[in-house]
Amino acid sequence: MNKLGNSVGYVAVAVYAAVSYLSSLVLILFAAVLRHTHAAGGAGVPLVTGALFGLLVPFIWRGRRWAPIGMFAISLVAALIVISESPTDWWLAVPFPVVFGLLTSVVMITSSSGNGAVRGGTVIADAHAVLIYLYSFVAVFLWPNSITAVRLGVDPWGYTEPRRVHYIVLFGFILGALSIPIWRGHLWAMLLACGLTLAHWLALATLVASFWLDPWYAVAPALSAILTVLFIGRSVRAKAAW
Repeated sequence: MNKLGNSVGYVAVAVYAAVSYLSSLVLILFAAVLRHTHAAGGAGVPLVTGALFGLLVPFIWRGRRWAPIGMFAISLVAALIVISESPTDWWLAVPFPVVFGLLTSVVMITSSSGNGAVRGGTVIADAHAVLIYLYSFVAVFLWPNSITAVRLGVDPWGYTEPRRVHYIVLFGFILGALSIPIWRGHLWAMLLACGLTLAHWLALATLVASFWLDPWYAVAPALSAILTVLFIGRSVRAKAAW
């Protein structure tokens, strides 16, 4: 019975973390899109809220009981700010505290402190996990600028309104999810993350030459490759010493 309860609690925490992370990416993207519209002044609330959500996600996933409460409180404050500034947009804000309120209740009832995550990584793995996690937000936030630059570079008269936003959100979500096995020290996740960040950079750079020297896109795959090589070297040395 205790094992069943632990399993239910772990699933509840994992679902909460996934929903929180997805919400953070969507809010970051929403803020980035708003920056290029007549409503640019309204980008602050979703940007700050998304950043705070992203900050709390790792603590939620690791089972810190205060983190879900913080997530609900932030969503509630953000919703009140939106309603006070633009009452007609209440339908955009209200679902967040409602959903996070329900999830918080479930997590508090079913989970215990800590999610029993197996820790198998190193300082290198920690640094790599943080890099990939943060890069997921950078990629999503810069997407409207990047896709506009690509369309203008390929076709100066091209339509620049962001489209197919679900692709970049999915890309960011996959990267963020990879930070978990990277943190646990799994080489396959490091290699996959390195490949994804490299592919993302090359996909833009092959269309617009200015992206070859863009630090936001070039640094991530370079650091990811370096950290992967360092991790492999450390693993080889550890096996040789054993």
